[in-house]
Amino acid sequence: MTNALGFSTVDVNDAADTTAHTVIFYNNGTYNVLSGLTPGGDIFLQGRHLRSLTISAGSSVVGGRVVGGNTFRIHDTPNNSMPGGRNDDRPYRCRTR
Repeated sequence: MTNALGFSTVDVNDAADTTAHTVIFYNNGTYNVLSGLTPGGDIFLQGRHLRSLTISAGSSVVGGRVVGGNTFRIHDTPNNSMPGGRNDDRPYRCRTR
């Protein structure tokens, strides 16, 4: 995903998937890569074009109990130059359920 004319809000929603995944988020030198969440391949994002990134992943529920989930390994976070702040601003929130 690139957006040379502005900043994008990206929502990756895999919440309905009940398969446990090991997801890796890293920078390959050109793109920030979200790997392991989708069976179709990796998702490539240019961090300098992001306004926000939300990743939703599902879990397995058996008998009303969560029995399986996902593992997220964050090796790098996007660096952007979002208007209204300095280039080193990194407004990130990580939440699991």
